[in-house]
Amino acid sequence: MGNPGRTRFGGLVGDLLGTWIVDYKGYIGYSTNIHAELEAVRCDLAIAWDRNIRSLLEDADCMDVIHLISCMKTLLQREWNVTISHTYREANYSADKLAKEAT
Repeated sequence: MGNPGRTRFGGLVGDLLGTWIVDYKGYIGYSTNIHAELEAVRCDLAIAWDRNIRSLLEDADCMDVIHLISCMKTLLQREWNVTISHTYREANYSADKLAKEAT
C-alpha cells in the first residue's frame, strides 16, 4: 500500500493448538508498515490479556518489529522503574534535530 501510505492491519488470535479464537482488522490512516505491524502486536496482546490467555506465542512477519519488541522487552525487564510518556514535537526539538542529522 506504499510506505508511508494508507495503513491497515489485521491479525488472528488462536490457542497454542492453532484453534481460532478471534480475528480483527483496523485502519490507522497515513502511516508506515512498522506502525501497522506494531499495532497488530498490540491488538494481539490486548485481546489475549482480555480473554485471560496467559501463555502466548506471538507470530510477526516483520523481522524489524520482532527485533524492536525483543530489545524493548529485554530493557524493560531490568531492575528499574521506567515511565514512558508523550511529549509534543515542539518540546522534542533537540532529538528531532539529531535524528535529521543522522546518516
